[in-house]
Amino acid sequence: MIRRFLPLVQAVFVVCGAFVAMPARASDVQCTAVAEATSKMQSELASAWESKQAGDKDAAFQKARDVVAALSAGYANGWRRCMSAEGRLRAIALLSKAILLLADLEDTTRTLKGSLSASRVAIDDARPIRSANLAYWRSINADYGKVQARYNAVARDEARAAQARREAVLRVTHPHESEADVNSIINMDAARARPQRRATPIPVPKPGACARPNVPATTIHAAEPITPPVGQEQGIAGDVQVAVSLNENSQVTAVRILSSPSVVLNEAALNAARASTFQTEIRNCIPIPADYIFTASFTSQ
Repeated sequence: MIRRFLPLVQAVFVVCGAFVAMPARASDVQCTAVAEATSKMQSELASAWESKQAGDKDAAFQKARDVVAALSAGYANGWRRCMSAEGRLRAIALLSKAILLLADLEDTTRTLKGSLSASRVAIDDARPIRSANLAYWRSINADYGKVQARYNAVARDEARAAQARREAVLRVTHPHESEADVNSIINMDAARARPQRRATPIPVPKPGACARPNVPATTIHAAEPITPPVGQEQGIAGDVQVAVSLNENSQVTAVRILSSPSVVLNEAALNAARASTFQTEIRNCIPIPADYIFTASFTSQ
């Protein structure tokens, strides 16, 4: 089973901090060796990703961890004295890719927290020297967004698994209860953990007793999405399509991403969808649960 060790995460913090320090002078021979070693680590990391794609997760994890360890050892041996600002940014970009690979190989939020923290440190340490090579800077930011998305996906899987376990237990302990009673008990804690926004219930008229008997779902008030800081720095813009599930009272019961130009914008788009107000579909004068596509538009300004 793949495991993350605390010294690995600590090494990431140490190495990232080291690469933003001002380099001292070193001999040409030493710097040539540093350049060769850095290129070797890049090849090793590429090999690690190939191992992951081939299904050999243990080998991929070990190679990625070796890259972090090599960077840490190189700093201890004075590599930073040979590195320009662009060289240090390149090293942080390598670390960022290694962190992303480790995150891809983890399957619990407990272990992924280390990758998320290390990825955040990489962004913070690269920011002061980002102008040295904007391509490396954009890559580091993109990796951070992917680590965030991986953490969120695993968190959702864990929540679904926990819900399934609760359902299994309740169906055993309440074998004679009706299906409606069991579901009511199952969903009770979820409603308490995430209370729904209060809304005035829409009266249900009799069929044929309203001026507009058939009306599609529509937006009443669209909340303005807030572009995340990382998205502002990278100039990420575009439209995120969000599927919004509405109940018969036009309340939002669920949201999910349909399409997006960048995972960096996803959480902000979901928050905007939840904060908006809608009118659910009316069919034969009766409001019914329906899905609605909400568009959150982000600009680069």
